[in-house]
Amino acid sequence: MSAAAPDMDPFPAAADSATSTFSRIADLPVEVEEIRLPGLDEDIVVAAGRGATGRGEIVRGYPLPVERTSWEGVSESILGRWPFHLLSHRLDECNLTNGQRWAVETACLALGLAQQGRTLAEALGRKLRPVRFSLHQQAAGRPFEVERLLAWIRTDPGLRLSVDADPAWDDRTLAALAETGAVEVVDLHSYEEDPMPPPESCLRICSALPHALLEDPALVEETRRPLAAHPGGVSWDAAIYSTIEIEALDARAVNIRPARFATWRRLLDAYDHCRTHQILCYAGSSGEGPLGRLQLRYLAALFHPDAPNQTAPHWLEEADPERPPVPLLNPAPTALFESAFGRPH
Repeated sequence: MSAAAPDMDPFPAAADSATSTFSRIADLPVEVEEIRLPGLDEDIVVAAGRGATGRGEIVRGYPLPVERTSWEGVSESILGRWPFHLLSHRLDECNLTNGQRWAVETACLALGLAQQGRTLAEALGRKLRPVRFSLHQQAAGRPFEVERLLAWIRTDPGLRLSVDADPAWDDRTLAALAETGAVEVVDLHSYEEDPMPPPESCLRICSALPHALLEDPALVEETRRPLAAHPGGVSWDAAIYSTIEIEALDARAVNIRPARFATWRRLLDAYDHCRTHQILCYAGSSGEGPLGRLQLRYLAALFHPDAPNQTAPHWLEEADPERPPVPLLNPAPTALFESAFGRPH
């Protein structure tokens, strides 16, 4: 199928329900004159046309594979003028990883918004709100790391934490974390480790941190009843790629990692499903770079600004353990990320 002439718009509207969030951007015109696809050591996709550009980032870190396929067929599929939903559909013909697909779609969406002089918030009819972050740290049971977290809490009592659990945590460590009242999410990684962490570890954390959201716990005979009664609730992460998994797990809380959804349709459909069924969403970091983190923060500001979002600045996550950072503005004001999608052309 050849690209449409720039002054024509022969494509039918997307078949989505008029009430779906995706329908608000489905027919956004995108004119791609050039698509710059990164090499193996690069991460940024750039789409350009009519003097405007849009960028998307290939997320390399967990839970997406570092490997990527070739870019064969991408340029041929999307160069030209398309409504966004058809441009996305044409990428089905390309053999891309989820991370690659997300980067290309995001670059093209940002380009279309810039060409129209609109922001994503305006296009979706939503308001950007200051977004709260929960500092994601791999405490990993090492006293040095736990002490760092405790020192940071003393410096900034308003700081909240999302931590990766370690079966080696002893009762003293758990008690110290509980005493801070700052732990919002504990990731048990039960479905990413082989062998699975012992049920006893899950039960100890469940008991010690009753108000923390337990992410990806082991659902086995010994844990089902305590988890069902856990005041902080249970959330799911590793299995979530679309609405299908959210429904299958009967989830009440989910960690949303946008790049894992691969397409904007899948992501926005998942947000619609969660809103309809009152499912808590929060943003999960996946080792993205500055652009990816900026865009992750923007989405959190649109859909779940007051959740335990893992959207802290990179420098905070990598700060010197011996020097607790100064208190930050949290929630972060929208001025820090409002340019992530769609700059005026």
